Amino acid sequence: MTEPAHRNATSGNAADNGASPSHVEGSDSDHRDEPRAARSAMSSRISDSERAEAVGALEAEFGELFSRVRRLYLDGAERVAPGLSPGAYKLLGMITWRAPVTPSDLAERTLSDRSQVSRAIRELENHGLVQREPDPHDRRSFLLTTTDEGVRRIKHSREVDAERMIRALDDWSLSDIRQLTHMLGALAQVIAAAPEPPAGPDTP
Repeated sequence: MTEPAHRNATSGNAADNGASPSHVEGSDSDHRDEPRAARSAMSSRISDSERAEAVGALEAEFGELFSRVRRLYLDGAERVAPGLSPGAYKLLGMITWRAPVTPSDLAERTLSDRSQVSRAIRELENHGLVQREPDPHDRRSFLLTTTDEGVRRIKHSREVDAERMIRALDDWSLSDIRQLTHMLGALAQVIAAAPEPPAGPDTP
């Protein structure tokens, strides 16, 4: 007759502790929460891993795209003037559409060093594609404009590029082209606004 007494003692201890017998060693809900939390943590790790993989694939595609765009700039520069560098070709387009501009404006817009811009300007001047005139607001600087011959050559080159792009996207719908344009613009904005990553302990 000792077994009932043992059960009563157990029940009494649980009651004295303010818990039901089922909570003596932890409730069923506590045990159910553990795998749920583990699944949530695992899902978060999978999500982070998938995002990192997707961003890595995007970066790889951009690398391929940049290589092809550089090829377009090389071809365009060669059309404008044999031996013209891609950097000078890019500046010629900016000077043409934004003239008059100063060397400082070009350096800021292209995120380039002032010395690089100066070399490209001299290259364009040597080919007779741009000309300079005094800056009325800054005696230490000057304004750049494209010569008539420079305008003719850059417009012809851009027309060739545009025709090539139209043919390349012939199978794309208009909505897809507009969507890509929108997303590239949005991506450029978030990249420009993104803060610099924190420096690591080995970063000089």
